[in-house]
This record gives sequence, structure tokens and C-alpha cells, in this order.
Amino acid sequence: MADDGPRPTGPTGPAPSGAALDWLVISAAASLLMLPSLLGGLPAGHSQHFNLIWQSGFIAEMADGVLYPRWIGELWAGAGGADFYFYAPLPFWLAGLIGLGPCSGCSGETVLVATGVVLLALSGVSFRVLARRFAGRLPALIGAVVYMALPYHLGVEWHDRQALGEFAAIAVLPAHLAAVLACLEGRARGGRLALLTAALALSHMPSGIIAAVGAIPVVLVLHRPFRPGPLGRVLLAGLAGLGLAGIYWLPAVLLLDSVNSAYLDSAFFDWRNWMFTSGIVGMEMPFFNALWPPLIVLSALTIGFHVLCPGVSGTGRLLSVCLIGTTWLMVTPLSYPLWSATPLAVIQFPYRFLVLADLGIALGAVLAASALLGAGPAGWRRGVAALALGGITLAAAMEYPALRAHRGAPARDAQALALRVGAAEWLPAAVTPQMELWASRASYALVRAIADRPLIAVPDGGGRAEPVEVRSRSVVFDIDLARPSRIVIRRTWWRHWRLVEAGTGRAVALAPTPAGSFPLISAELPAGKGRYRLELPVLAAEWAGYALSLAALLALALLHGGGGLLRRIAGSRRARR
Repeated sequence: MADDGPRPTGPTGPAPSGAALDWLVISAAASLLMLPSLLGGLPAGHSQHFNLIWQSGFIAEMADGVLYPRWIGELWAGAGGADFYFYAPLPFWLAGLIGLGPCSGCSGETVLVATGVVLLALSGVSFRVLARRFAGRLPALIGAVVYMALPYHLGVEWHDRQALGEFAAIAVLPAHLAAVLACLEGRARGGRLALLTAALALSHMPSGIIAAVGAIPVVLVLHRPFRPGPLGRVLLAGLAGLGLAGIYWLPAVLLLDSVNSAYLDSAFFDWRNWMFTSGIVGMEMPFFNALWPPLIVLSALTIGFHVLCPGVSGTGRLLSVCLIGTTWLMVTPLSYPLWSATPLAVIQFPYRFLVLADLGIALGAVLAASALLGAGPAGWRRGVAALALGGITLAAAMEYPALRAHRGAPARDAQALALRVGAAEWLPAAVTPQMELWASRASYALVRAIADRPLIAVPDGGGRAEPVEVRSRSVVFDIDLARPSRIVIRRTWWRHWRLVEAGTGRAVALAPTPAGSFPLISAELPAGKGRYRLELPVLAAEWAGYALSLAALLALALLHGGGGLLRRIAGSRRARR
């Protein structure tokens, strides 16, 4: 795959000092772009209160020594929830490192804003990796800042939706695409691509699928001449990356039948209702209709530049067009057959493909800056480059104050925050049909009813129960019952909990509290004294995920280290001959 545009000279690219200076500029730009959040607090996005609750519980588990928190004890008024068996952990690991490290003692809101600043800066650094393949330092730096400021990236994903997982995936995507290109060109063996694929999956699995879809036209258009070896390397690296991320997604898939994920099959999550030409079913989403005008303008400016000023980088131009074209294909009815005949429905919202358009538009800005600042086309073509770069930059800049101003001060869901309400779709299946996906007044009443309950209660008054040792995934307690009684433990019921008698190891059957109440754990215990242990053990699905990730890691190490060893052995044999 040849590239006819300007490239960094030498195998190592720019000098380290130059790269460090660029990273400093990108970090400063990220801080400026996030200034409204730094000064005014976390934006009132759709997932704002979830993010605040999740990061608080996630960090509390990490502080308690849990490296991968899946069961979050703070959720549902302290009854706990299985949310992170299903939600990707990477952005919350980053929040945990910040909250337990440099921002120890900060409020949860401050930790999340700091996490957003870091992710935005990482997206600029990641884009610079891709842009340096096609242009010099200054154009690549300009493109990185444009990429950070584009309306979908900063406006929708951070300010409107507070989609922390997708915001993290956007930071990985450019470097991931650069790794795909390096493998196709035969300049990389796939280790970096595998790691970046794993990072995508651990950030936001639908974005990983989008990256795979976006790679298809890139391969078809840019992989010339066709060679099965590099393409196979890309596929193997992608599979290895998925394997590395198996620690997350395999348990999520295996455990889906135990939670109320059917909520996600509602019309609101139907991809047909979120196309460019669609109306919206369910909740009012004002950002949706505001997406398209700036995208049309930015796409037109970028494609127009590529048509009128083609002499900068043929490969870069084709890549930009592929990414923008794929986006417009996937958000219009032209893509209905693809959505219907493939598992793409798990993406839910076609507008998520705008991450690819952002990449293509920012690449257009890079090439326009290269044409304008370098020894590229002259005359009216240089004017076209200036118009394209100015137009793209202006469209991004106009979005910044306008969208920031109309959102106003953050408006939090005070009840949800006070009660630590988790995501209803990850509650136990078939026991909470009365819990609504977006918590209603009745749903809050159910949670409020358990907020002041003791950890262990004997509702019929037949004795007492006293906790001895309490953790989020285990409770040891003593009982002294005058007669056989039912006890209720303030832990969200899930069929994977286990209750055993401490002395004998005898298992005790568990059941949820009756329908119409929040599903807590209950059990029938015999009269007398005894000690019991309730625990949520490491599940078979978790062990399967660990095994898959370990196998992928070993295979990757063998592929790279073993290959080098074999080459050294072969070289020494040739030398002896």
C-alpha cells in the first residue's frame, strides 16, 4: 500500500523532543476545550448520574483491593448491583487511577472531569500517530486539535450524552486505524494492533464493532496490491485483541440470560429509529436533529477539498473519503440490508458511526494544512486548501461556545444520586418487572424502601441476626433464632449468590423477596444458633474470561517472542555454515 504524500523521514519519525512538545500542546488544547467542565462541573449529559454513581462505587471497590470490580456494592442504596459484569471497565479503571492517585480526596465530579480531560488529550495524541503517516508535525498537530474539537466528539459524546465508554473508544480509534494500516503495509507484526483492539473492546464494545466495519472499505480500497499475508495478520491481530479483552466480554455474554437485558430490545434502542432520515421513538433527544447540519457542512468541505486539491496524499485522501463515505452509508436507508442481515443491531444507534466521520474530517484538515503550509499545490488550489481548513476549523470552533452556552449549569438527578440507582437492565431477570429502564417515581419508591433497612433482618421477629464481617461480595453473620424463620439480607438478589453454613459447609437455598418489592436476598434458616456466609464467588463465566485472555496473551507472546527466537536460531545456523 503506497503513500504518495509527505511522510516523516527516517524510521523513527520525529525527534523525541518534538513529540514531547506536540504532546504538551495537545494537553494544553484539551484543557482549554474542557474549560467549561473544569470551571462549571460535569456536563448534564444523559449518563451523568450513572457515571457519578459508577465511578464512586468502582473506586471504592478498587480501594478495597479489588483489581477488577464487577459487583458494585454502593449501587441500589447499598444493596449492590452487577453493572460491571456488563459495562466495559477501561474508562473507570482510568478514573480509579486518577481518583486513588493524583486526585485522591477529590469529589466524584472532579475525578470524572479529570478523566475526561485525560481522555480528550489521549485522543489528540492518538490522532497524531495516524496523521504523521500522511503529513509533517505542524499539520498533524493542527489535525489533532481539530479532532478533539469536532462537534460529535466533544459536543455530543461528552456534553450531550456523557458517554464515557464511547469517549474513551474515540481516544483509541485513530491509533488503532494506524496500526491496521501498518499491518497491511507489512511494517508491523500485529502486536500493537492486538493491544489496541483489546483497548477498544474494554472501552466500548459497539465502538470496536464500528472500527471493524470501518476497516472493511479501508482494506478494499487501500490494500493494493492485494496480499493475503498482511490481511491475515490484521485478522489474527484483531482476534488476538478480542481474546485479550475476553476477561470482560465473555462473562458479559455468558451471563446475559440472568439479567433484564430484554429492556434493551425496546423501540428506543431499535436502530431503525435513529437513522439520518428517522423520527425518534420514546425519549426526546434534541441533540439528534442537531447532529446533521454540521456533519453535512464538514463532510462537504472535506470531500470538496479532496476533489479540487488532490495532490497532497493520495492514500490519505482515499482514507478520508472511505471513512466519511462509510458513515453516510451506515446512517441512511442504503445500509438497511447490512443492519438486518448482520449482528450490527447490537450497536443500537447508527449515529455512533459518526466517530468514523470525525476521523475522516480531521484527516481532511491535516491534508489541507499540509497543502497550505508545505510545498504542495499553488495558486487557486492553495486557496481551496485554506478554505477547507478554515471552514472545518470554524465549524468546530462555532460549535464550542454555542453548544456550551445553551446547556447551562449541570442538572443532576438528585434522587438517583442519593439512592445510588444502578442500571435497571442489569437487575435480575423476571423478578423486577416493575422497575423501569429510566427510573420513575414508583421505581425510586422501591429503592427508598430498602435504604434504611438493616443489613440482616428477621421480619417475623423470631430471633436476631448480627453481621460479623461485611464486604460487597460477602457477608458473614451469626443467628440466634427461637424458631425456623425467614431472614432478609440487604443484597440485591442474583441467582449466583451462595449461602453456606460456616461449620458444615451445608448450602442453603436462596430466593428473592416477594414481587412488588425490590429483589433482596432471603432464606429460610432453622431455629438455634449458627454462623453463615453469604458470598458471590468468582463465577465460572469469569474464570472462562480469564482463561481466554491468558490464552490470547500467551499466543501473542509466542507469536512475537517465538518468531524472533526462531529467526535468531536460523541466523546462527546460517552463520555456522
